[in-house]
Amino acid sequence: MIKAIIFDCYGVLIGDGWLDFKARHFSDDDEKRELVETWGRMVDAGIKRHDEFISQMAEIIGITPSEVQAEMDKRSVNDQLFDFIEQKKSDFKIGFLSNAGRDRTVELFGEDRMKLFDQVVLSYQVGVVKPQPEIYQIMLERLNLLPDECIFVDDQLDYCRGAQALGINTVHFQGDVKNTIIQIEEIIRNA
Repeated sequence: MIKAIIFDCYGVLIGDGWLDFKARHFSDDDEKRELVETWGRMVDAGIKRHDEFISQMAEIIGITPSEVQAEMDKRSVNDQLFDFIEQKKSDFKIGFLSNAGRDRTVELFGEDRMKLFDQVVLSYQVGVVKPQPEIYQIMLERLNLLPDECIFVDDQLDYCRGAQALGINTVHFQGDVKNTIIQIEEIIRNA
């Protein structure tokens, strides 16, 4: 029986400004893209400070740190998924699991929406990032549930695979909210 639905943040609950930023500035330079992705993982794991990361990217690109931050902040909230979460909140625990270099959850979603989540696990706070198994295990422990009692929704296929390796049901979000909800409902029915 499914008892929880866990959502990724960037690319699922909100547009992913980081992916758009990398595509815009590093799509034709594999070496620089790999470098900034490494830095990004270091920020997500709490090893590198966010402001240092922004400054280093600004230097590579040749724009100001505030311009880098403004580009990365161009995101839109997925209101349809939040409506779905509100509908499911009374029947399921709701988790929030994200690779994040800092906590901007209230700033991005507001206090009322953040109250919808029973547990929030941010990579920089726990020192591990998706798809490392430990981050999923931390969420399972906090929800006090078994892997097969949960559904994890993420836009990154590798992160879904990381959750699947532990026995968590997954939905690969590909931008189609209606299809994602259908997939979640199907897993709930068949569990």
